[in-house]
Amino acid sequence: MNNDGFDQNDLFYVPRNETEILIGTISSGKYVPATKANTTYADLDAFIKNNEFLNESRGKIFERNSARNPWSEYIDLKVTQDIPDFMGMGAFQISLDILNVANLLNKDWGKVELTTFDYAAVRLQGRITHNGRANTPVYSFTKPNNNSPYSISDISSRWAMQFGVRYTL
Repeated sequence: MNNDGFDQNDLFYVPRNETEILIGTISSGKYVPATKANTTYADLDAFIKNNEFLNESRGKIFERNSARNPWSEYIDLKVTQDIPDFMGMGAFQISLDILNVANLLNKDWGKVELTTFDYAAVRLQGRITHNGRANTPVYSFTKPNNNSPYSISDISSRWAMQFGVRYTL
């Protein structure tokens, strides 16, 4: 939108309603509205309503760095047991590390939600003259499966356990 030749890092105006954004494609220099087969404004509106920050930002330009990934809470546990020197052979220490204990206790806990670097639900298709207004942007919207800008990181959300042994002279 700022004419730097790269439109994947521009700040986005969050529309208040359907009259403030064109969702569709451009064909022969004309705006073609999205149909039910494509993702429509109703889908974008549901996506915005599903995210508290987006919903509160309606009618504003999205401020840079104003939205973050959801808070992630990890609980890790480490248990160690020292075994004293046995007949002059040295000392042992055994340990058990459990990472993301919350996920071990309940599969719905300890989830890590992320936005991928290549994620863009709304993409600029181009600019046209529409209803007498030059340079009117036309966007496409790709509705995420979970209707959220975040997806759960499968690897980071898993619990893990390791057993260790340390020997010292």
